[in-house]
Amino acid sequence: MSIFELRIIGKFFGIVVLTWLCMAAAAEAVFRLVGDAPTHDLEGLYAPFVDGNYKLATNVDTEADWASGKLTVHTDDLGLRCDSDRQFATRPGQSVDVLLLGDSQGFGNGVSFESSLAGSLAITAKRDGFDVRNASIGGHSAASQARLAQWLNDEHGLKVANYVILVTPAIASSGGHLNRARVGADGRLYGEATGTLALLRLWIKTHLVVYGRIRDAAHNASIGVVPENDAPFVFQFYQTGQSEELLSRKFLEFVGQFKAFAAQRGARVHLVYLPLTLEADFEPTKRAAALRGIDLDRDVPLRVCSAIAKQLNLTFFSLRPLLESLHAKGTALQLGADFHYAKELSVNSGENIWEALKPAITQSAASGQPLLSNGAK
Repeated sequence: MSIFELRIIGKFFGIVVLTWLCMAAAAEAVFRLVGDAPTHDLEGLYAPFVDGNYKLATNVDTEADWASGKLTVHTDDLGLRCDSDRQFATRPGQSVDVLLLGDSQGFGNGVSFESSLAGSLAITAKRDGFDVRNASIGGHSAASQARLAQWLNDEHGLKVANYVILVTPAIASSGGHLNRARVGADGRLYGEATGTLALLRLWIKTHLVVYGRIRDAAHNASIGVVPENDAPFVFQFYQTGQSEELLSRKFLEFVGQFKAFAAQRGARVHLVYLPLTLEADFEPTKRAAALRGIDLDRDVPLRVCSAIAKQLNLTFFSLRPLLESLHAKGTALQLGADFHYAKELSVNSGENIWEALKPAITQSAASGQPLLSNGAK
């Protein structure tokens, strides 16, 4: 290629970049004129935790305006998610009947407290005179949640009668992995990178209105949430053979250790399986994996979870039947923006979990026998 041709290509590329920058600047100006501001989604929500980990900050009142709608997030004195009036807040030294452990599905990504699975469960249990609190944090592994549970007990004297692990496929596959993330000065999470490009991306995210608009447009178009097109990472949760054996071994080791931790403190452990919404219509995902030479079985994480509960003599409940029932009625299962549960599924899930676990929660801790198990179909 001649120098002349390279110059033409360079000029063409420069024109494209300049045009895009001018359009972005014009869009930024228009958005600001109509009153938009740079995104401050969930600002101040996170705080550093031990060994480069993170948790929710204490006494936070923040909000976000996502493609899924506006939501608020509030935390209590211990950094657990609660309602805006803090009727479900937790205090140091308090005794609670149930502490929920989980990841973003348990936290309730995309919805406010009252519309979340944990919020619905806590509200329903309160009517029966039981206190339910939620330690779930988006992105946390099972091991990270266990560390947080220990910290709440050892450092803040939180006394828990029952731990309920909300087992998503991601939680089941996380084993003993501990999360790492950098908490920014604005109380939000960022990657470990601190180079020039990372800092530039951070500046764009926190200073430009157009960033939030483009992000929401991408979410509304379902970019990144269709497994067969954009999110093949979910394939790892459902692989059979050696992958299933490894998953079972690691998760059994984790649950066994956590059961011992709970027993030392006079508490019981219960497992609840939270399926991904794609499990209601799994064939597209299975076909997409087959094109890559990967064999999937949607029952892998459910089967593993159910077997471990039986082996360790733990109460077990699965939300799969509820998922299938709502899907059959044509109910939207996930938020338009991502994999997380939509409001109706979240609220119904919380109510179903409580009704299923209530007998085990109320029975004598001395019996140690699980009362139900509606395992894989």
